[in-house]
Amino acid sequence: ESNKETEELITLKGMRLDTGVFDKAFINNASKQSIEYSNIPLLVIDGHLNDLKNVAKHIEANSQCIAIIADHFSDSVISLLRDNYNKGLLKVALIKSPGFAPVTSAHFAKSF
Repeated sequence: ESNKETEELITLKGMRLDTGVFDKAFINNASKQSIEYSNIPLLVIDGHLNDLKNVAKHIEANSQCIAIIADHFSDSVISLLRDNYNKGLLKVALIKSPGFAPVTSAHFAKSF
C-alpha cells in the first residue's frame, strides 16, 4: 500500500531480513558488517534452538553452508557453531526470526 497516486514495483533479487546477527564471528563481509551467501539452504526453527541434537542431521547434510533461522540460540549452540565456522568446517548464518505479533482474541476483537 502507498500514499502515492502512481504504481511502483520494486524487485529484489534474493531475500533480505532486517534482523540482527547473533554473533559477529559469523560476519563474512567486514565492509558491510553483514553475512552474505548465495543459494544456501534455510533451516527454520519454530522457537528456540537450545541444542543441536534434533537438527544435527540437517546441518550435516548441508555441511558446506546453511542458514538457521530461530527465535533464539543458546550460548552452547552459538559456541559450537562458531568453533566449526572458525575451523572452516561449516559456513553458517544464525538469523533471528523476524518478529510477528501473535494473533490473540483481544487483538482480533480490537481489529473490528
